[in-house]
Amino acid sequence: MRPSLASLALLAPLSLITCGGGASAPQKSAAATGTASAASSGGGVSAARDTSAASVDGTDYALSGDVTCEHTNDGSIHDAPAAMWHAARKVDGDPVSYVNLTIWQLKQGGPAQFSIGLQVGGVFHHASTIKGATLAGSGTATVEQGATTLLHAKGVDEKGATFDVTLRCAKVRQAVEEGGR
Repeated sequence: MRPSLASLALLAPLSLITCGGGASAPQKSAAATGTASAASSGGGVSAARDTSAASVDGTDYALSGDVTCEHTNDGSIHDAPAAMWHAARKVDGDPVSYVNLTIWQLKQGGPAQFSIGLQVGGVFHHASTIKGATLAGSGTATVEQGATTLLHAKGVDEKGATFDVTLRCAKVRQAVEEGGR
């Protein structure tokens, strides 16, 4: 039986997964610091393979602390078979205190669909391109696999704010089917 992880994608921005601590501060743009990334293209934040980063409305942030990551090749979203990637980071007191990103790669092909929620300075940002759910904002998402897996989402949230987020997954665990089976 194929796990149905659709509710994870829809509820993921509301879940609170506690991760490791660390400070995050606004950074100079990637161009100014010379940081490069294979996961980011076309401006915005560029994260080295060993860092996570976010840019919201032109302000860049280095994201320290642990990112919790899960994956399954055998998921489904709204009855469509799909690989699912999920990454979350929560560090109270940081300028970017919360990030939750779920990316769906449909087996039938087409662009990846995603849902992202992030809390920046007390303001919550959300975007979702998941067809069959409530659409909010717009954008694109990619997954880059290697020694480290990078999840990247770039676009505009439901209020018109731009975002460019790269989450580094040092370790990716197997996603658990709904209901914990």
